[in-house]
Amino acid sequence: MEALSSMMAGTGPTEIGLEQAFLGLLLAFILGQVAAWTYMFTHSGLSYSSAFVQSIVLLTVLISMSMMVIGSNIVIAFGLIGALAVIRFRNILKDTRDTAFIFFALVIGMATG
Repeated sequence: MEALSSMMAGTGPTEIGLEQAFLGLLLAFILGQVAAWTYMFTHSGLSYSSAFVQSIVLLTVLISMSMMVIGSNIVIAFGLIGALAVIRFRNILKDTRDTAFIFFALVIGMATG
């Protein structure tokens, strides 16, 4: 009972099997595709950036994978945040709708991870 309560609190170790990891990544990819298709079909401009659409799908899979690696280890979480802080993005999101789709992709990745 104590192990169950510590896992519910997020303090206990969690182990993910190979099947669970594959299923989580597959689910992240599929839901990322749905998010990208939704972006493509609801885009109101002349044309959308195919690189942005691809990054929506990639972002869901990468965030899901990083959530699997982090698990409940706070040290690894801070290490990944520090490593990601070094990356500089040169693209500017011109539309708030694009930012919303980035956040949507992040949430999908966290949920499937």
